Amino acid sequence: MKDTLFDLTGKTALVTGASRGIGAATAGLLAAFGAHVIVSSRRVDACEAVVGEIRAAGGSAEALAAHIGEIEAIDALYTAIDARGTPLDILVNNAAANPYFGPMLDMSLAAYDKTVDVNIRGYFYMTQQAARRMRERGGAIVNVASVNGRRAAPGQGVYSFSKAAILSMTEGWARELAPHGVRVNAVLPGLTDTKFASALTQNPDILKPLLRAIPLGRAAQPDEIAPTIAFLCTPAAAYITGASFAVDGGIWLETPSPPTVSGERVGVRGRRFALRRARGRAERRPLTLPSPPSKLGGEGSRIYFTAFCRKLPSSAR
Repeated sequence: MKDTLFDLTGKTALVTGASRGIGAATAGLLAAFGAHVIVSSRRVDACEAVVGEIRAAGGSAEALAAHIGEIEAIDALYTAIDARGTPLDILVNNAAANPYFGPMLDMSLAAYDKTVDVNIRGYFYMTQQAARRMRERGGAIVNVASVNGRRAAPGQGVYSFSKAAILSMTEGWARELAPHGVRVNAVLPGLTDTKFASALTQNPDILKPLLRAIPLGRAAQPDEIAPTIAFLCTPAAAYITGASFAVDGGIWLETPSPPTVSGERVGVRGRRFALRRARGRAERRPLTLPSPPSKLGGEGSRIYFTAFCRKLPSSAR
């Protein structure tokens, strides 16, 4: 079994946004695992360059251009794949759009539409078409989202919530397609040194505070994101679906922790804090709750919840 955990021999994989960056690195790794890779992006010449690198390394690949923001282009892409006569086994939704960096108050509807057309509608339609082809024999779909899908980044409001939509979409598709043997997962890259992220990585005033917030202290390289994506496409991930994997250098560790009492994290069985406004600032008040029933449920849950609410000051209810 060890020899086949990462073996994709005989599989066909489609990777969008694969002409550079994370997509190109993923395409190369899937080919190294034995898959025939369809390298797709808007520019066929850029795709052909990646195909050339894959073939030079001994892999199998071909280029098919498509703009994921256009439904007609997606239809043409799948028509071309169907004409090959080989079933599609793997889809990596990696193409993305982020045409605007700045306040949402100043964002044009044209920039909004471009972001949503690719990051939400494009991902949905790509997945729907792939799933229709995979449901008879199974498959794997990986959506490349972003850590911004968990916490919106300044200047990237619409991009962030489009990535949040991808996380929810991943769970919805995973639930629906599980009975058909199709696994759907998401990978959330953190700051990565790509042309796509150049608005962040090429501006020292933006980059320096970002790097300070990353425990590993640096941006990722595309070939550090690709292994997680490729792993989710292999037999080694056969029991994983509906999951989201952050590959972010530990930046999520910087999220504020829950309130604590004497250095211990507050839990349901411990003391709770009620926040209230007093003299223009927040004041914490420790609450003591009865120990919860050993098994919460039915009447026990109702009684415990009622006891908790009665402990709260009226301003916090």
